[in-house]
Amino acid sequence: MKVYRIVLAVLIGLAMALAQPYLGTAMGDRVEQVKAIAQEITVLIPETDPQSGKTANGSGFLIAKEGNTYTVLTANHVVCRDQQPVCNQPRPGLKVVTHDGQEHSLDFNSVKKLPEVDLAILQFDSNRNYKLATLGNYDTNINSERDVRLPNGEVIREYGHFVFASGWPGINHPDITELKYRFNVGRLLPENKMVGFRIRPVAEGYQAVYTSITYPGMSGGPVLDTEGRVIAVHGQNEGQRVYNEVAQRRERVMIGYSLSIPIGKFLNLAPQVNIPLNHITVQTTIPRELNLEDQDVIGTEYVLNWLGDQNSGNQNSAIYWANQGNQYWRRLRLKEAVEAYDKAIEINPEFYPVWYGKGLVRTFEGKYKEALANYNQAISILDQQIAQLPPETERQEMKNSIVKLRDKIQPFVANSPTAPTTPTVTSPAPPTQSESTVQPSPPSPPPEPNISQPQPQPQAEPQPETQPGLLW
Repeated sequence: MKVYRIVLAVLIGLAMALAQPYLGTAMGDRVEQVKAIAQEITVLIPETDPQSGKTANGSGFLIAKEGNTYTVLTANHVVCRDQQPVCNQPRPGLKVVTHDGQEHSLDFNSVKKLPEVDLAILQFDSNRNYKLATLGNYDTNINSERDVRLPNGEVIREYGHFVFASGWPGINHPDITELKYRFNVGRLLPENKMVGFRIRPVAEGYQAVYTSITYPGMSGGPVLDTEGRVIAVHGQNEGQRVYNEVAQRRERVMIGYSLSIPIGKFLNLAPQVNIPLNHITVQTTIPRELNLEDQDVIGTEYVLNWLGDQNSGNQNSAIYWANQGNQYWRRLRLKEAVEAYDKAIEINPEFYPVWYGKGLVRTFEGKYKEALANYNQAISILDQQIAQLPPETERQEMKNSIVKLRDKIQPFVANSPTAPTTPTVTSPAPPTQSESTVQPSPPSPPPEPNISQPQPQPQAEPQPETQPGLLW
């Protein structure tokens, strides 16, 4: 076995942190213990193409042990290039690297894909004793919306549970120059906040939407709750690659959210492909509610993650400000997100991703008229680019997605607040009705999901200028 020196740094302090079987009541201790758990259960799954020499990687996590055989749960696309019941295009040269740097051979015959979803298990043998994940299977909608009174007396509306994404971003990503483990904080958003701005279809099981910043290579990694239990499997990150004329290369614009598959999907489908559950630990209790002090501690981690994600990119680039806006957006700093998007528009008013990003923010705020104008602007720009480059399919797919989002909010537009004026741009107005832009009859709004504890309805009013309780 080969030791990966790059992972040895994560071992410092793990033994002491993991010695306590119960997560302490102090939230600072809890975050550190969740991080320690995540580091120990998460595995790196590298691949090497023997013909081209190209390398890539995904992530996964340990869920069971029988004898000396360990079982890893991951995203199917980490181990296979297709989603067939039996893999026709296995990824070459796969291995499993555990947190201690040990490299384990993988028998591809052990890989089993779960039906209907982008999940798979694989196995390896080791006589070492590794920590296994505890799975959390409960209704994440419970307590997902709440009013919080700040010390200054202000009452704010909070959405979603804090969660933690764990994985290994791949060094084949242009912004990642070092193979380094990541542990990023975010919020798992409630289903009723997804109405009107989920760009990806709920296909292959991707139903859990959360705000952690994730990168290619983290697919298959665990999403943990504040008790250190795995509640979902990360698999997708909304975004698109566009050409940066300043850097003269294609770069990723991360406008949107991170997507994951709820662990309940795995538990429900595993018996269908004869995956035994008797060696897997599952808990069904919801996490305890967090007080303001708890949220401050997690929020500090949230902000530190954010600072760590910052880079010295060219601030004269629209892509730079688009990604800055998305970081604010994912942290629910809506005012700052729009300001960043507006800076991108000042640099390049024809950069459609920022108009789409603004549409998402305005949709979240309930400012549907302005969201409609933003989406239409993005569609107009895309129409021009599609006409100039008809063979390309990526822009047409993006346009189709934005059209769907625009159509989803149509039923809400009439009752939305009057929107501020959209900045003047050089693009022409959205085209007159044609086959590509005719709007179908507005669909009825999707029903609100049933949750066991009814919560007050969120306010559609604009966010205040200062948001002391929404620093993360």
